[in-house]
Amino acid sequence: MARQYWLSTGGVLLVLMLAMLSGYHYYESRGQALKKIDQRLFAGATALRYSVGDTLHNQWLNPQSLLSEQQRHDAAIRLTQLCNDLKLKDLYTLVKHDGGLYFTISSLTAEELAAEHYPSDFELYENAGPDDYTA
Repeated sequence: MARQYWLSTGGVLLVLMLAMLSGYHYYESRGQALKKIDQRLFAGATALRYSVGDTLHNQWLNPQSLLSEQQRHDAAIRLTQLCNDLKLKDLYTLVKHDGGLYFTISSLTAEELAAEHYPSDFELYENAGPDDYTA
């Protein structure tokens, strides 16, 4: 009887230890995955800042600084390549103007590239949530 008690107790302890180890491993792996995602997002945001610069955002203030269609096309292609290299879904910049958020430049989807469709200047970001305005 005592032997059966110790075997069952040992089995229960083994199951509990495995459950705890599995939980630790899950949260540790999840944390590492989120850290890698954060690093890619930070790299994308930093590269976006230096590749686009302030020119596009200043167009609201100075109409003489408008980029040509070719310059906007080249910038969109560069952002798309950067987005692909960093394995991100998309990259874009926004400007707040007259209470709305507007895209200044964005990476292109595969469909937009194939159709050679480039978003127009300063499209309104219609799905902006409250958090988007505080960033």
